[in-house]
Amino acid sequence: PAGFALWRRLGCGAAGPAALDRRGRGDVESATAREFWTGPLPDGAGPGHWMCVRYAYTGGRGAAYAVLADDRGLHVIGRRLDTPDCASAGGDVASAGWWRSPKGRWYYLAAASRRVTALSAQGPFQPVEADGGLLAGRGPVASVPPSGRITVVARGLDQVPVPVFRRPGG
Repeated sequence: PAGFALWRRLGCGAAGPAALDRRGRGDVESATAREFWTGPLPDGAGPGHWMCVRYAYTGGRGAAYAVLADDRGLHVIGRRLDTPDCASAGGDVASAGWWRSPKGRWYYLAAASRRVTALSAQGPFQPVEADGGLLAGRGPVASVPPSGRITVVARGLDQVPVPVFRRPGG
């Protein structure tokens, strides 16, 4: 039942193939989703669920998305095209991006799958500290997120870099 509820939310919303595929990659051949972080969001915003969603298209193309779900909806944080990321075989994943709390404060959030042993972020926000597997760098109360260079590093158990899903420039 929980899986059906997840797909109802993902497949028909902002993280569904119709909403994300603006380039006409073709028909969706398969879809996978897995949650890699869940826990409380900053500013008392309630629970958050970070998922990795992958759509495989006919002809061999694929698109993978990092999606953060909160009580207000789905937020597509980043994407990677034509990679095996988020395939059903698992694999380490990390994601980072700006998220605005219901109180209007921006946070630079980063989270990763359990086998990621090192996750760090530096940028135009207060120093980041991990709490329950979530890095939350505090930014301003503003209508738009701050600009500036952001560096995010994720490493797996073997210390090999893990790809980080992010928006361009974020």
